[in-house]
Amino acid sequence: MEPPEPTSAKFKLWRWLLLLSVITVALGGLVSWKVRSERLEFVEPIWSDSLPGHENESVTRQRRKIGEVWSLSRYRGFSLFGRGVSSDFEGRYPVFTESDALHGKLSKQLLAEVRGEEEFFSGFHRLKWWDSIRIRGDIRCRRSAIQLLFYTDFAVSLRESTSEFFESGPWESLSGHTLVNRDGEWQTLHRDELFDGKDWVEVVSKFCVADLKRQGIEDGAWTSFDYHNLTSLSLTPAGVTFYPPSANETREVLIPFEILVEHLKPDGPHRLFQRKVSE
Repeated sequence: MEPPEPTSAKFKLWRWLLLLSVITVALGGLVSWKVRSERLEFVEPIWSDSLPGHENESVTRQRRKIGEVWSLSRYRGFSLFGRGVSSDFEGRYPVFTESDALHGKLSKQLLAEVRGEEEFFSGFHRLKWWDSIRIRGDIRCRRSAIQLLFYTDFAVSLRESTSEFFESGPWESLSGHTLVNRDGEWQTLHRDELFDGKDWVEVVSKFCVADLKRQGIEDGAWTSFDYHNLTSLSLTPAGVTFYPPSANETREVLIPFEILVEHLKPDGPHRLFQRKVSE
């Protein structure tokens, strides 16, 4: 078969196909755009006897599955000529498998919180497409995990850990969230509902400073903590866990109820966390 003449229609078609192939391969090597839609995945079950307040269930062998840990993950990125930016997010949160609407509402509330963190993280670090031309390998990662600490029909206590990874190094933080069932609605417990007056602040501050030194954490910038530094807390039958602020290290200090008893309101909501589930 003779090759087509340079002026024939078949030659022109081959020429354009060859040119299109070269352009496609070249662009595939120079430009990369990746967008992954939201992905939800099961991680592990949550058993009742693994939580404080449910120890009696392990004795009576009435172990039950009260929830599951799920993860929400997203990735997005853009690169041009070997340079680019990307962000990677994963958030873990508990999903309650109890059939009642109350705990189902809480599961949706926690998922919305995780989604909000991802949107804030992506929005805060969003760059214009032309930034990809001058930035090489700029990768931002965020890992967030909401851990279930205490669970009954009346109260839920959570601990949230967050880690972000940049080229300059990692950043970590801890915070606590305590929710109380009020007329079928989960509402955040405020510290003023627990304590009488403000004398508790000095007691908690001294305990935190001493306990952090015991843990080997010393920060010259923090020799005491005032009312505004002690906003984050979570309650369990063991006591109140505070998460004092820090610029460098994650901190948490558990203070037994016995130490705080003189400053707690007699009929305060802390009583919900000292009760066994069988009572």
